Amino acid sequence: MKILKSALCLGLACLFTNSASAFVISTPFKTAHYAVNQVMLGENEDFSPTLQRQIEKSIKTQDTGKFQTTTIVFPAGSNGLAGKINEKAAAVIYYADYEGQGNGEFRVIKDNCYAAQAGISISAEQLKTIIDNRTINVLLQELPSLPLLFSDIQVTMVSRDFQKNLYYTSKNRAYLIDLRVLDSLYYTPRQLGNVRADCKISFLGIADRAVHTELPYFLSLHGTINDIKCFIKGEEEEKPQKKRKK
Repeated sequence: MKILKSALCLGLACLFTNSASAFVISTPFKTAHYAVNQVMLGENEDFSPTLQRQIEKSIKTQDTGKFQTTTIVFPAGSNGLAGKINEKAAAVIYYADYEGQGNGEFRVIKDNCYAAQAGISISAEQLKTIIDNRTINVLLQELPSLPLLFSDIQVTMVSRDFQKNLYYTSKNRAYLIDLRVLDSLYYTPRQLGNVRADCKISFLGIADRAVHTELPYFLSLHGTINDIKCFIKGEEEEKPQKKRKK
């Protein structure tokens, strides 16, 4: 699965070059309240603590007023978001500032980072909150324009179409998510096919279609699976399905 085509990356990029460093920030996905940024490091440039602070400062400056942003940092020479989901990244920086005052919080991941993490992070509970709160549910109109990094979505049905494409469906009073599973960095096709209706999944998805005018909120996507957790009868904890080695 590719996050975006090269032409899209070039056409929508809003470039920013730090005067003291060689890194370049572009914004291939952007709405009124969200943004997904890409940072390309310069030659021989490492993601050091000093560089991290510079990038975070740049994010705050260019994404003022955004509720959430995701910035994925790629090494020099990388295909970035124009590549595939297994494109290795130096870091992923998540930023949340729901008050829009520039005092938000950064969450930085530096280990095992890939393009498969390049989406706006939304948990199942967070999605329900957006849907239920009339003052912010206008955000539902923006979500289909972004790559979405969903977590802990409860699978209620597993199915295949006439072409044997695999689908995971999640339905409750708030939303109906229908995901066409394309691939996974972490699971084999057999493991993906063994997912049950009592499993929870985390995935990066690109919307194909959405209906936000009535409940449940309907969202059809295609995407890649990042994590699977299944409840085992007789045990209290959810057990993650064993991931394959990359």
